[in-house]
Amino acid sequence: MNGPGSRHGAAELLDTSGAAEYWDRLVAQPHADSRSWLESSQANQRANRLTTGRPHVYPLSAFAEELHSSLPVARALSVGCGTGSFEREVIRANIATHIDGIDISSASLDRARALADADPALAARISYRLEDAVSWLPAQEPGSYQLIIFHGSLHHIAALEQVTAACAAVLREGPPGLLFLDEYVGPSRDQWCDADLSDARDFFARLDPRHLRTPVLMQPMDPRDPSEMVRSADIEPVLRGHFEVLRYRPYYGNVIYPLLSAIKGSSFSDPEVEEVLRSAIAREDALIDAGNLRPLFAVFVCRPWSAAEARRRAEIPVRDRLQPCHELESALRRLVSDLSSDNRALHSEIKRLNALVGRMESTRAWRVHRWTEHQVRSRWRRLRRYLLP
Repeated sequence: MNGPGSRHGAAELLDTSGAAEYWDRLVAQPHADSRSWLESSQANQRANRLTTGRPHVYPLSAFAEELHSSLPVARALSVGCGTGSFEREVIRANIATHIDGIDISSASLDRARALADADPALAARISYRLEDAVSWLPAQEPGSYQLIIFHGSLHHIAALEQVTAACAAVLREGPPGLLFLDEYVGPSRDQWCDADLSDARDFFARLDPRHLRTPVLMQPMDPRDPSEMVRSADIEPVLRGHFEVLRYRPYYGNVIYPLLSAIKGSSFSDPEVEEVLRSAIAREDALIDAGNLRPLFAVFVCRPWSAAEARRRAEIPVRDRLQPCHELESALRRLVSDLSSDNRALHSEIKRLNALVGRMESTRAWRVHRWTEHQVRSRWRRLRRYLLP
């Protein structure tokens, strides 16, 4: 399992240089006391329970169990592989005879190769390439892979249509291959609003500051990563345009993901934190039961539509592939984002004008003007009292 800001590897924007540099720096010098929210045992077991029905069985393991009769596939591809932990698990579970991993972070790939080479049973079955999925995937031969995996990486890609179409073309040849997606599918980086954090704030306020990474609860993303949540809200509708979803298992995280993202990793097992987290999980479960949440995270197992069906679906606007409530939510989020942007611009202009007034009032000319005005007004008031009965 994975989450934004702590994924296995960075995938691609149309301009990938900034994202590649960010992930290279992060591999060389990880953020102090920052961990994936699913490194919390409670959060991890709950996510497993929601996706597999068993708290200690991961989605990948359940995938291998359900499809054991058709595994291993000859060749698999992991897009945005990072330091390679997921590829190693794919081989250990005998899901693929061989797996290729691609990423734009050379530092991540160096670490991945070193970890794979340390185990002779893995080294010959895993290959890594420094590639941009947006340009590399469309050049791959149809049928060259029977399984493509995105593990917390697709929400870093801006060219969703191009990448998902390329994946479908590769997997469509012969017996349809499969796409496995364990992904953040919540609001895009500019769509978060204050209401998204309201429930998590209640639990954040209960924690001792010594457990916290930030003094206030914020949107759970690192703004230094230009690819974070770049078009995450569009992932599901774009995906459904090219793939038939065979299995869909949401594991939400709407309350506990932003909460855990603000807590020091070293405090995840602290009794106080665990008690607050239990209450937060209960709140999230109640919101799910009431039908009040659209999931932030989900696992998908998909197979490509036929070429004819994909062309038909390509003519359907993306917004029409959403459920009506999700379409309304997206429209409202865009409105809130636009209003927030307008308000920020207005407040910035007010601040600028106040600063100008402050500087003007500090000048000698302004003090002389105020003194002169006061003298003239005082004399005029005395003159009016004299002239008027």
